[in-house]
Amino acid sequence: MNAPIADTDKFTDLDLMALHASTLDQLRTATSEWERVVSSNDRLEATMALVDSVHAAERRLDRPNAEMARRQCRAAVA
Repeated sequence: MNAPIADTDKFTDLDLMALHASTLDQLRTATSEWERVVSSNDRLEATMALVDSVHAAERRLDRPNAEMARRQCRAAVA
């Protein structure tokens, strides 16, 4: 999985949207894989690694979401 994004200030709006879309795709993939493993009653160890992947993708969404919201608020005030 990718490391958390430390600084998004230099990202363009397009960069943020691409990062957001890519991370959502990773989240969907990890969630689908987790659902497949759980529904097929695979090993518990396999599900735990997938849960970690889902949570990591969710955490990676926090930074671009916060930055997009900050930019929208700043644009609304300007």
